[in-house]
Amino acid sequence: MNLRSVLTGERPSLHWRMLIFFMVFELFAAGRVFVEMRILADNTSMIVALHRFLWYTYVFLFFSMCYRRILHAPFEKLNLLALGGVILFIPPFYALLGGHEFRLNYLVSSDPFEIARELLTLHYGHEKNFLMFPELLTLLIGTIGISWYFSRSIPKTILNTVIAFYGAFLSAGLCWFSVDPKHDAVFRLESMFRPQQFYALQFLSLSLIVLAVLLLPEILRSLRDLLSLRGAVAVIAGIVFWYALFIGVVVPPYDRPFTGVDLVAVATPILFLSAAPLLLLSRAVPPAGKLFTGYYAALSLILLFAIHLMPLRF
Repeated sequence: MNLRSVLTGERPSLHWRMLIFFMVFELFAAGRVFVEMRILADNTSMIVALHRFLWYTYVFLFFSMCYRRILHAPFEKLNLLALGGVILFIPPFYALLGGHEFRLNYLVSSDPFEIARELLTLHYGHEKNFLMFPELLTLLIGTIGISWYFSRSIPKTILNTVIAFYGAFLSAGLCWFSVDPKHDAVFRLESMFRPQQFYALQFLSLSLIVLAVLLLPEILRSLRDLLSLRGAVAVIAGIVFWYALFIGVVVPPYDRPFTGVDLVAVATPILFLSAAPLLLLSRAVPPAGKLFTGYYAALSLILLFAIHLMPLRF
């Protein structure tokens, strides 16, 4: 999209529509974070805000990936899913209208029967997460309807609904890993990070991975010119640089030992930051793709900087 297209009223290209609609959803996500942290609570933690923001972003990208990879939905229609971000405001409004305390949390359990119950009831009777029931019900009905719209097939509708809805529920709603000895989860890990920091890194990494699957054909076309010895050396040098900076600057103030879990937790953001300069300089990457790359590079840097600033804060 350029000045000429704006002045003449031309429709933006597919790449620009992807970016525009993605940023529309990001505005919805930012609004939800603001409402729950500043209106329903008094929380000014940057790490908490980033964690919640990246959580919503991951869920949106996960659904988009399922619609494209399972149902082969075209981008010109898939982009409109971003407008569904309005349902993010259902739990806060439900809390305000009913006078309920807003204290949503992950499903912290390793009991398969409890997990199955919450999956089937959509948190209807959950002590804290009952506020999510109308949002989850709306999302489930919407997933069924949109899956049918794209596929016109009952088997594909069922398949996509199960994978998209319950896959997102399990991957984002269940607490799989805990770095806090007092926090229940499916797996307990030893890490220098505090829980909110670890979760933020987890969902930044998941977002980047899901995004790569979602845009795999476009990424492969853009990377053809980058798959060279010079490009590989540049990425490896970037990885060494970012890990050295992280271990030398971020790690020392922490009062917990640095572990292999921490190396893995920052691996995806560091890999992306190492490859980002090549993507930004490549002629094969369209302008919208460069802005997308810059946006995620900025998110990665902001998160790492926030972790550096708050080593001992939850």
